Amino acid sequence: MKKVLASSAIMVACTANFASAQTNVIIYGVLDEGITYSTNQKGNTNVQLTSVGVQASRLGFKGSEDLGGGLKTIFILETGFDPGTGALGQGGKLFGRQAFVGLQSTQWGTLTAGRQYDPLVGNFAPLTSNAGFTGIYFTHPFDNDNAANTIRFNNAVKYASNTYGGFSSSVMYAFSNQSGAFGNDRAWGAGAKYENGPLKLGVGYLELDNGGASTTNPNPAGTAPDAPVTASRARMYGLGGSYQIGPALLGAAWSGSRYNNVGPTLTSGINNNFNNYELNARYLVAPTLMLSFAYTYTTVDISGRPGVTNSKFNQFGVLADYFLSKRTTLYTEGVFQRAGGDPFIAGGNGGPAAQIQGLSASSTNSQALIRVGMRHSF
Repeated sequence: MKKVLASSAIMVACTANFASAQTNVIIYGVLDEGITYSTNQKGNTNVQLTSVGVQASRLGFKGSEDLGGGLKTIFILETGFDPGTGALGQGGKLFGRQAFVGLQSTQWGTLTAGRQYDPLVGNFAPLTSNAGFTGIYFTHPFDNDNAANTIRFNNAVKYASNTYGGFSSSVMYAFSNQSGAFGNDRAWGAGAKYENGPLKLGVGYLELDNGGASTTNPNPAGTAPDAPVTASRARMYGLGGSYQIGPALLGAAWSGSRYNNVGPTLTSGINNNFNNYELNARYLVAPTLMLSFAYTYTTVDISGRPGVTNSKFNQFGVLADYFLSKRTTLYTEGVFQRAGGDPFIAGGNGGPAAQIQGLSASSTNSQALIRVGMRHSF
C-alpha cells in the first residue's frame, strides 16, 4: 500500500508539472465572402459568389511552450478553405497554408521547419497593396513576383532574426527531398526589413530551381499547382517602402521576376522577364471608413517565343472598407486592367488579353470587376 501511495504521489506531481508547462494554443481565422461582378471572362460577363476577396478564408492554430531561459517552442497549423463550398484550399491539403514547428529565442532569433512562407513574402510583400491591405484582385499580373503568396514551400527551414534598432532579416531553404536530384524542385530566399516610426522599408529575394523537373517527387519544395510558371529557374525580387502621415499611408514598390526555359520540359529556350511598378495609398476618412488605392504598371519582355517580344499591363484598383467592429468589415472594391503590346495571353481577336488575378482571362485587352463583400476575423 505504501508503494502504491508513493507511486500515486509521484504521478500526481509529474502531472501537475506537465500541466503547468502545457502549450498555450490560440485558435484564429478569417471568413471572407462576397458577390463579384466581372465584365469579361472568356467573352462573357459573370456574377459569382466567391470567397476570393480582401483576405483568403482560413482556420489556424498557433501555440507556444516556455522552455525557460528565454527559449520557447512555437508552432502554427493553418488551413485555407472556401466558405461557399466548404472545400479545402491549396490543392486540398489539410494544412495547406502553413504547418511548421520551431524554437524561438530572445537572444538568437527563431528557427522553424515545415511548410511555410518565404522571406520575400515576409519582408517585401506587406509593402504592396494586395498583401498589405487590398487583397488578391490587386495582385500584380499572374502573381509573377509571389507578392500574393501564391507559392508556399514544403520541406522548408527558415531562420528569422530578432529586431535590432528596427532592422530584422530572414533566410530560408526548401529541400527537394530527392535522392540523386538534389537541385531539382528546391528553393531558397532571403529578405530584410526596417521599421522606425512612420517609415517602413523592405526587400526580398526568392529562387526556385528546376521546378517540376521530377514527375515522381510527391513533395517538391514549391512547384505546380502553387507556382504560376514552370521554369528551369525562377527568380523573384522586390523592394518597397511606405510612410504614415497622419491618417494617410503612402507607399511605393518595385518588383521583378525572371523565368528561364519556361514550360514542362524546362529546355524550351523561352524566357519571361517581368517588372512591376506600384504606387499605393490608404486614407482613414473616419474611424469606421478606410479608402485604399493602387496602380501597377507591369512590363513583360519575352525571348524565344515567336511573335511575342513584349507585353504590358496597366491596373487600377480602389477599395472602401466600412468597419462594423474591430473584427467585422463590409467592403466594396473595383479593379480595372488593360493589356497592351504582344499577346502574352491571346484574346479572342488574337490580340493581348487582360486577366485580373483570381478571374479567367478576358477575350479582349480589358477587364473590370466590382465586388461587395463581408469579412470577419476571430
